[in-house]
Amino acid sequence: MAPSPHTSFDPSTLAKQSIKALESEIDTLRAYPAVVEWRDGARVGAREFKFRSMHPALRFAESIRGLIPGQEEEEMAEVVSMEHGETVLRFTHFDRPVLSNLRLEWENEFVPRKTRDEMVGLTKQEEWLQRTEVLGLLSGSEQEQNAFAASSPPPVMDPMLNASQRAAIHAALTKPCIYLWGPPGTGKTATLGHIVALSLAQGDRVLVVSNTNRAVDVVLKSACLALERNQVAIQPNRLTRFGDPVIDDDQIQGLAFSYQLEQIQAERRDQVSDEIQLLNRATKAKEALDRVAKGKKPSSTVQLEWELVQEALKPYGSLDELEELIDESVYTRERTEFRRKSLVATTLAKVSTSDLFRQHEFDVLVVDEASMAHIPQLLVAASHAKKRVIVAGDPMQLPPISVAEEPEARAFMELDIFSLVSGAKTSSALFEWHDQRRDVTFFFDQQYRMKDHLAKVISSVFYDGRLRTELAEEYTDGPPNEQHSRSIDNPPATIINTESKDPYVIQEEGERGFRPMNPVHSDAVSKTILKILEKGWSQHDIGVIVPFRHVANQLMRRWTQEGLGDLEVGTIHTFQGREKPIIIFDTVMSGDRSSSKGERHYTVRPLDETKNENPLHVQRLLNVACSRAKEELLIFADMRHIRKLYHDKTLGKLITRLSQVEDV
Repeated sequence: MAPSPHTSFDPSTLAKQSIKALESEIDTLRAYPAVVEWRDGARVGAREFKFRSMHPALRFAESIRGLIPGQEEEEMAEVVSMEHGETVLRFTHFDRPVLSNLRLEWENEFVPRKTRDEMVGLTKQEEWLQRTEVLGLLSGSEQEQNAFAASSPPPVMDPMLNASQRAAIHAALTKPCIYLWGPPGTGKTATLGHIVALSLAQGDRVLVVSNTNRAVDVVLKSACLALERNQVAIQPNRLTRFGDPVIDDDQIQGLAFSYQLEQIQAERRDQVSDEIQLLNRATKAKEALDRVAKGKKPSSTVQLEWELVQEALKPYGSLDELEELIDESVYTRERTEFRRKSLVATTLAKVSTSDLFRQHEFDVLVVDEASMAHIPQLLVAASHAKKRVIVAGDPMQLPPISVAEEPEARAFMELDIFSLVSGAKTSSALFEWHDQRRDVTFFFDQQYRMKDHLAKVISSVFYDGRLRTELAEEYTDGPPNEQHSRSIDNPPATIINTESKDPYVIQEEGERGFRPMNPVHSDAVSKTILKILEKGWSQHDIGVIVPFRHVANQLMRRWTQEGLGDLEVGTIHTFQGREKPIIIFDTVMSGDRSSSKGERHYTVRPLDETKNENPLHVQRLLNVACSRAKEELLIFADMRHIRKLYHDKTLGKLITRLSQVEDV
């Protein structure tokens, strides 16, 4: 039985744990700077180079060191811009035509340090404790519960919403806090859009946050669509995307706070264009006088111009007063404009690090992908909500990531809000918690994205058999311009058994740490991709997932050389929140032949729950890997290895349920 949430949720204790854990995280980040390696930098200015790569943490780096092959001294660099998958860096000295290889290092502790400082400040405020208490789902009085039961649900203009979604919207507009559990493809994003739109309709100021920029963009896009469907009249300039949009969408790009400020300044420049012309004229006249040699009488032309300027300046006072007038008219204060917004959509990191959020309140906080959010950042965000908090996510997706070396700190930083509030350590305990608190927790059981056969397997292994498949494809958790479906001949889930090819794992020579290579699997995956492309699919339709970052880097280098550079390959974590028509999941592991003692078979932490403190970790990883597929899922596995080590574990059960097995 899962413990009663309100007996274990103590904001004061959580604040102390947060500060201590963040300090450990900061210490580790300082000891181990972040590192990336980029290639093919194209010169775009004086000492400025553009790379077709991005690393979000670079935005917060206070000092970036560039290590360039063949150059002994480090180069200091700064970020000029970062958008559309590209980064422009400016170097202190380097100014050659090309920059073939670059290694960047930086201390990556800005966000946790600012979050810690925010937590320290909040603990001194009594009101903060009251606001964050709602996250623990404190039971309301019987009178309050009866009032909610008798209240009428809001008029939602969208007939596509199902009963679970409508119930969640009703509760979100009236309850102090609700938890919305939306597995992939169940319409969670669409529901959040309606919650935001209807909250704005009743006069609330709304803060929408998520762990990633992409998730923020998608929810904001959904909110804009819901505003139209619910016929909510609100000026676009009352909505803003604070931070950097990443999806290619004109509407979202137009809502960027920086863009809005530029537009306001441009309009105000037009209003004072005569004054700006006079300022430029007066400045030039003064410069002309200053250039006159000391003691030398200015020419009649210069003298006349200066006298005319002085006469024109009289209505404004002095030259300094004119300049001050223009500054006040054109350059709007960020804080003033920020406070005029009815809807602000941004990342949790921005809420913790931007001074604009200091002492700034909203009526409603909406958190998407909350299962990936660090508890300290959630507590900071909750401090800004006066009335209601909506926590949305999927506790069967990936939890937050921590680098803290201290075990207790790392365990706390990797704890997700669903597990914290429910006290659950297994998927069955999570559903038990939901069943006990159906008034404030909502599980979306209708999925619209995966094919039925694949969805049934995902449901039985990860969701207590509760997911149902509907034919409608109105809602997905991706932006509308990425939605598409195409018929395919193959079954939606297939195990590619590599056993007959005698696969094996070796460790890359000269490398430290666990860096496996499975040549047989790499070749088999490459051949399968070529066959898929021959059927008319594009490289952008395919996602390749592997358990280890080193393998992803190997494959990326190989496929770039083979002309398959547009293929997206990464670890399970990099595909969180993403989807592709076709997903290839390579389990990689076979017998290890690196040792002189012969072949060894062993399990690895990402695939074996017995090697994790929290058994949910592996279930979450495998669920994310498999549920990214919209049309077809291909799992490459050495069934000899699987039968030997994983038959009674989650991976073995998953493969058993995916009954369609083919030899490579």
